[in-house]
Amino acid sequence: MLEMEIIFLIKENIYYRRLYQDLAQSFSLDTLQEHLKPVRVLDRYFDTPDLKFLRRGASFRVRERRFLTGQEPEGRLAIKTVHPDNDKTKLALLREERRLILDGWKLQKINEFFEMFGEMLNCEPLKSIIAVEELSEEIQLGEGDEHFHLSFDKVTYIDEVTYNHQTEYILEIESHGVPIVILEDIGEYLMEKWPLEHTKENKYLRGMRFLNLV
Repeated sequence: MLEMEIIFLIKENIYYRRLYQDLAQSFSLDTLQEHLKPVRVLDRYFDTPDLKFLRRGASFRVRERRFLTGQEPEGRLAIKTVHPDNDKTKLALLREERRLILDGWKLQKINEFFEMFGEMLNCEPLKSIIAVEELSEEIQLGEGDEHFHLSFDKVTYIDEVTYNHQTEYILEIESHGVPIVILEDIGEYLMEKWPLEHTKENKYLRGMRFLNLV
């Protein structure tokens, strides 16, 4: 599955609902739908001892989503690799994502399984390198087959060995069926009007940099 998103670092206080409403009005997105939120997310990024995934711009993530509305937790496995056209875009990060949604499998059991799986597959263990905790508010703009998913995230990167941690705030805009030209237009608009800093770095790479692990 092709994932198309734009990532912004939030450098000043922003009332995010006002930003969402601004986008809905400016781009004629009539539906402003808030759903299933807020969400608390715990990610663990796995890699080989020599960081093969990181060096290729890829990531191997185990995620547990906990809905603060009382909904049952959800587990997800995802492998993301850089799309060949990623260098052709100005703002959008293009990645191929392979995802598996799990029901009722404890996060610790998933971690143990993939440490074992990595040794069997590569003759190299896949170890949890960093953890990333997120508290997210999510909103959908638009409806049907063409819409945007926006997420305002408080992101904390954690070194799993030392427990050193660093926090930042991120806005992600992901396209679902919307042409990349429109996604990039929205990104340009936000950069001009709001105090945002653009990045094409994924969270695995950002966390490794923040924690001085690369």
